[in-house]
Amino acid sequence: MGLTNPSELLRKLTERITLLEHKLEEQQQKEKNLQATIESLEHNIANESKFVKFLKTYF
Repeated sequence: MGLTNPSELLRKLTERITLLEHKLEEQQQKEKNLQATIESLEHNIANESKFVKFLKTYF
């Protein structure tokens, strides 16, 4: 990327920034999805533990 054509340099930098912004948004969405999965699993584990305790109490 040469410095002789500032408009071309600006265009390429703008494209690169846009690409990086999209990648960041994708990563943030993946992080949200993973966090939701973790929370769901934690909830399931907590409820399973209560259920197991209940079964041990009566069986």
